Amino acid sequence: MRRQAAPDQPWYAVWVRGYDVVGHPAQPGILAASRQRIPPPPIRALTARA
Repeated sequence: MRRQAAPDQPWYAVWVRGYDVVGHPAQPGILAASRQRIPPPPIRALTARA
């Protein structure tokens, strides 16, 4: 949804080759993805295409 007279928020793409499923640290009973044992992935900004 667009907000009138407001700039778009930046979006980023991250490719993750793997992750571990762990319990969410702040929400018991909820699962979360963890990449703690995996090197940080490259992150790049997505740009708008006209």
